[in-house]
Amino acid sequence: MLAAPKFGFVFLAAPKAGSTAIQRAFTEHAQLLTPGPPSLKHVTAAEFEADFAPLLAKHGYPRATYQTTCLVREPIDLTISWWRYRSRKNIRDSAHYTGEMSFDQFAEIVLAGGGDFRRPAEFACDAGGRLIVDRPFRYDNVDACVSWMATLVGEAVEVGRANVSPQREVAVSPETRRALEEFYADDLALYEASA
Repeated sequence: MLAAPKFGFVFLAAPKAGSTAIQRAFTEHAQLLTPGPPSLKHVTAAEFEADFAPLLAKHGYPRATYQTTCLVREPIDLTISWWRYRSRKNIRDSAHYTGEMSFDQFAEIVLAGGGDFRRPAEFACDAGGRLIVDRPFRYDNVDACVSWMATLVGEAVEVGRANVSPQREVAVSPETRRALEEFYADDLALYEASA
């Protein structure tokens, strides 16, 4: 999470959605930054509202004075990204290692309730499924999100790349795609509704 309420925004860092690169680019403008561990870096919208919004208010930044934003990645693309990311050779001994499984095999784990990563709707919505991020952007529209934040800080901001997943060819069977689309119905609706 990168909070820049002085400039009118808080960037909530959804995992595998360009968050590390964006946080690095905007660090100098932050009043509060949680670069790690992952449980702090990737606080959800609900966690932010419960824990960090009151803290910012206590320090002179009432909740009404800034907007929250995040990047929402298309959920099947997000799943592919996790599959690729977890194929890194340096985690070969980890239980999460995917280097020796096909994407369809990983998808079966996800569809069975495994995979151990947060879905976009779980990140951006409250427990009742209501979107609570003020201004969500699609991951594939990252330039619009960065441009909006850069406008608020009043200067051009260059965003590099970080935490790039290994390149792997991916083949998704039609059956797996249909099953994932059904599984991710709420996440796909959130993605479609984002700017």
